[in-house]
Amino acid sequence: MAQSQHFSPADFTPSKFSTAEQKAIFGNQLLAFVAAGFPEKKFTNALYERLSNCFGFIAHMNRNGFFETFFTCIADKLRFIQALANAPRYGDPAYTFSDVERAIGEVVRSMGWEAEYETRLAQESETIERNLLTSLASELPIIRRYVPKSAVIRTNAKIFEML
Repeated sequence: MAQSQHFSPADFTPSKFSTAEQKAIFGNQLLAFVAAGFPEKKFTNALYERLSNCFGFIAHMNRNGFFETFFTCIADKLRFIQALANAPRYGDPAYTFSDVERAIGEVVRSMGWEAEYETRLAQESETIERNLLTSLASELPIIRRYVPKSAVIRTNAKIFEML
């Protein structure tokens, strides 16, 4: 499991509008949110308000809109992780959170979360495709001619043999 406190105030430059401690708290909260698998209860208003102004994200209509855009399916979670890892960091840390964005990007890349979510997405896609094949094969007998009798389809811990 990922460590809960990656950053301390000493890691960041205080800005005109935020202390180094506030920057560290944001960074640690964001990483804890990702490490926990994006639970809605950890997506606080304070996290949303800061996050919607970092990593090239734009403010959505509200916290719920942001959550629905990035955290309700694996593909969107992967897109979010990629943004954290790869978004350009603009601005002077004395005026922006660019130092926090840079540090979070480094941690996200080192944790291997992008590869993990790419694997999850591939597995999810394969499961969906196999379920569709099973459904189509049972509905359309012509498909059975093109699926080898020995084909085994595993979906959700069930095994179906194609007839």
